[in-house]
Formats: sequence, structure tokens, C-alpha cells
Amino acid sequence: MVAGGALDEYKQVAILPNRYFDGGADWDCTWLSPKGERLHARQELFRTSAKQAYTILWVTRELDWAGNLAYLNMINASFAPAR
Repeated sequence: MVAGGALDEYKQVAILPNRYFDGGADWDCTWLSPKGERLHARQELFRTSAKQAYTILWVTRELDWAGNLAYLNMINASFAPAR
């Protein structure tokens, strides 16, 4: 997507390991939307077992990122994998 120009002004903020369940990674990035707004996203990928993995994707406008991060933390705290 980035190479094809789908995410205008894409910037990688961070890719870091996470400690949810059996581990995974958090990928933060920003880009300009077609409307010219800078968006900020975090994709959290994690394994809950050898046969099951999940992703949580959170996207907001960059100017709302800090104020809305508490909602992402609430989602993470309430997540329970399928049994």
C-alpha cells in the first residue's frame, strides 16, 4: 500500500514488541487521509495460543490521538480471546 501511494505521507512511528498473552507486536504509523487530515493508527498483533492470533486496529485523527488513547487501553483491558 505504501509503495503504491495508497497512504500519502506515510510515517512509521514505531514497531515494538508487546506482552499481551503469548506476545506480538504493536505497529504505530501516521499518514494523510484523502481529506488532508493526518491520521494515526496502532495495529496490535498478538498470539493467544499456537493456533490463534488476533489484531486490534485503532485509527484516529492525529490531533485526537492522545485524548482517545484511553479508549484503546480500555478495549485492550476488556479483550478476551475466544475459547
